[in-house]
Amino acid sequence: MRTVVCEEKIRLCTQRCLALAINKAMTAAENENWFATLKENEDKVRLKNPNFAVIKEGHTRISQCDFQAVLKILYYRKNYRETTFPELHPKEKDKVQSVLLSVIDFRNSEIAHKPVLEEKDFVPGEYSYDNAILDMLYLLHFFPEIQGPAPRSEEEYDEEAEIICYYDEATKVFEQYKAEGGQRDYVMENVIQKYRLNISLEQCCEACDRLNIVRFYPKEAGKWYFSSADIEKDVSAIKAYSRTQKPATKKKLPYILLAGIVITLIVLSTVVSGITKLIKNLFNTDSSKIDSATKAQIQEEIDNFASDFGNTYYLTLGENHKPQAAVWLNGGSDNTCYSTNEDVVTATSGGIVKAVGEGEAFVVIRSGKMFKVYKYIVSK
Repeated sequence: MRTVVCEEKIRLCTQRCLALAINKAMTAAENENWFATLKENEDKVRLKNPNFAVIKEGHTRISQCDFQAVLKILYYRKNYRETTFPELHPKEKDKVQSVLLSVIDFRNSEIAHKPVLEEKDFVPGEYSYDNAILDMLYLLHFFPEIQGPAPRSEEEYDEEAEIICYYDEATKVFEQYKAEGGQRDYVMENVIQKYRLNISLEQCCEACDRLNIVRFYPKEAGKWYFSSADIEKDVSAIKAYSRTQKPATKKKLPYILLAGIVITLIVLSTVVSGITKLIKNLFNTDSSKIDSATKAQIQEEIDNFASDFGNTYYLTLGENHKPQAAVWLNGGSDNTCYSTNEDVVTATSGGIVKAVGEGEAFVVIRSGKMFKVYKYIVSK
């Protein structure tokens, strides 16, 4: 599991759980209108200095608050923190306050403006994603009984969503993360340069697809990434795969012999072209019938499609991919490439597939009677 995916899932559970914990504690201590009182006080603070307010202007209930606002209520407003958390001894109180500040600072510096977790050199003692994950689990363990709608994002709140226990859900995510190994994100170009891989960016993408290494192209970053739990192991696998794909070195032919071969091929091509046209005229070949038959075969393959290695790909929104059969599209006016659902993926005449919406779609690449069907599954 990617580290950023694990962090995001646990963060959403923490946000919803703490918001409900604050609401439950403050309603019991004051009344159901406690947030109106908080809003009134924050409006006064905002008039003096907008930077000191802990909630956004216009918010009227705790469910509207994002993760940062929930954390700030608990950290900067002592009475709300002490009312929300159960009776703690002084050292535990200090730890809760310290953890809240660490997560606030981490969200500001690492999460708020970065779409991906780009791997960087490890600095001993530096607060990282793994530290944030453990700290959020620490905050959650105080409220193991709180349940609510499953979160989708910091901004969305759907009361009709499936009801979950936030602490249990976050624990499951963390256990899966530990079992699979945390995957960091690496910029492909940097990896190619750092490990001196004698391959192009396109070849690296192809190797990742063949080796089931997750790759993606976030629009915000404008470059290809791949995720790895063991970069040394995956780089070795990419090197090994690339070596098997390089064509064997061929002996150079003398220029005179090479020129003779080229002239012969041109003459043969002209003769074959003439014969082909003659046969078409003699038998009056109906190309529409051939197209209909091919279409029927393509539809039959789609109806009975069986996923296997090399014909099914998982993309994220905005990601591009070029399947292997796209090489057929390099020449010939009869070659085609199309998507069965352009709301999910689009396909260019050159065979580049782009994920534009969530769902499933097939991409068909055809050259004459030959065709290849690929399945694409797109998610956020």
